Amino acid sequence: MAIFLSAAQEEGVCVEYTEKFDRAEPEKLLNVIEVIKKSTAQVIVGFLAHVEMNNLLEQLSVHNITGRQFIGVEAWITADSLVTPTSFTVLGGALGFAVEKANISGLEDFLARGFWETEFLCNETNTESSRKTCKENQDLMELGDNTEDVAELRYSTNIYKAIYAVAHSLHSILKCSDGEGCKKTVEVKPWEVRKNIV
Repeated sequence: MAIFLSAAQEEGVCVEYTEKFDRAEPEKLLNVIEVIKKSTAQVIVGFLAHVEMNNLLEQLSVHNITGRQFIGVEAWITADSLVTPTSFTVLGGALGFAVEKANISGLEDFLARGFWETEFLCNETNTESSRKTCKENQDLMELGDNTEDVAELRYSTNIYKAIYAVAHSLHSILKCSDGEGCKKTVEVKPWEVRKNIV
């Protein structure tokens, strides 16, 4: 939310209010409802988890607060469970943003070699005499139940990409080179880091 507020200020977007509440604080939620009722703002950006958004929607419906344009984050904008006839009067026309599914570099090689050879105790090229040659049509059911959600990896992948973007920006600002290292006397300003991210 802090990044959004900073960007909004830079773009000249007026933010009438910012309010926070938690699912364990129903009294704060009622305060948020009062703020929304009294405000003149027609657009509400909801940086909320699914449960908090559900609680907010219930209260907005109870108080018959409609006619606002919601902008949502992936945590709730993609949730089918929030789409009900009651919530539609509040959320109809909402816009949202979702994190792009990640292309995890090296995954194919890992699956083909590392995973396959480790899990099925085989070797692709049969260079190790103690292992059998891997079969292309191995039965994955032999491996048992795996409940890990690969979709969660897109967050860590995007964090990884963001860290590398900042690192490359700093590398550029500090004029780093393989032979000479980085100039340690350069004062790095936050706006320079953002400007140098490509």
